[in-house]
Amino acid sequence: MNQPTRVSLVVTPHKGIRNFLSQLSLQAGATDYADRTEVTQLKR
Repeated sequence: MNQPTRVSLVVTPHKGIRNFLSQLSLQAGATDYADRTEVTQLKR
């Protein structure tokens, strides 16, 4: 039997959240916390 292709309502948002958190982690690791401008950019 052929089952119709279903859009997963869990996987796609989960991938987006993981991508966002990895990008945030990379940016936080590269931030010079002595530089107020970089800290402000990280908050945005």
